[in-house]
Amino acid sequence: MIITGKRIDRILLTDLNLIFQLKVSDKEFESLNRCDRNIRYKYVMKRVADTETIWTLAKNESTVGILIYEGQGLFPMWSSREFGEAFCQDMDPNYICLPLSLDDFVEYFIDFICEEDLLINIFPTTNEPIGKIVDINEFAEYLNKELEDYQ
Repeated sequence: MIITGKRIDRILLTDLNLIFQLKVSDKEFESLNRCDRNIRYKYVMKRVADTETIWTLAKNESTVGILIYEGQGLFPMWSSREFGEAFCQDMDPNYICLPLSLDDFVEYFIDFICEEDLLINIFPTTNEPIGKIVDINEFAEYLNKELEDYQ
């Protein structure tokens, strides 16, 4: 698996003071990293519905990190900074983990994901760099269900 940068029109820099961040305990971090990809997927979707924040890889404020696996581009996604940062440190320390508000993701990144023919890689870990792989439609349907349940 490799990470490649893909330039986008949208600047990723988000005011972290405006982002609701869940603090992940060491115990939760270790526990989730041992869970299988389906459990991590459900966890991420619930947390994204709760915080309305997605964390992804970036090389800088205008270049997102895309994972390439067997020729397929994958848009990586986590529910919190800690998980993404751990992945970056082990896979490629030239990348950082940055937040996207759910509104920005919907407005700017869904089209980007579709145009680039990307799949979404939910909660990859260093031990399992291929998390739950879904297309944008499955992601949107599941997230909408979680958002409805949350409210």
